[in-house]
Amino acid sequence: MRRRQVLAALGTTTLASIAGCATIEAELGVRQETLGPVTIENTETEPFDVRLEVLRDGEQVHTSMHELSAVSASEYSPVVVNDWEDNPDARRWIVRAKNDGHDWVYATLDAARPENCHTVNVQVVDIGPNPIVVLPMMCPSG
Repeated sequence: MRRRQVLAALGTTTLASIAGCATIEAELGVRQETLGPVTIENTETEPFDVRLEVLRDGEQVHTSMHELSAVSASEYSPVVVNDWEDNPDARRWIVRAKNDGHDWVYATLDAARPENCHTVNVQVVDIGPNPIVVLPMMCPSG
């Protein structure tokens, strides 16, 4: 009877320690978040300027300004940025975008999340007070 109690206690302790691994690994810097390409697209009928910044673990690794053409039925040309592809892993990524007269809109990709690879889509969609939306998405598998 005592043996069963010990085994049950060990099993519960092991399960609890495994459940916290993702967070512990992230805190220790063992777990990494991979950032794939950032796609910038204008879905509006007017041209639009977007400033993009990417930070890896608090350090700026990319900054650029993009003059996006108005969308048309015959032409669709998103901008794809991936300057960090030689070193895509970090504990935390911040991808942020803005337009003159508006605040930064951003996505924070943290290694504490269960998914460890994201791409980001920056879209101009004039539906609210800020016409830019920053959408993190899981990397395609395969």
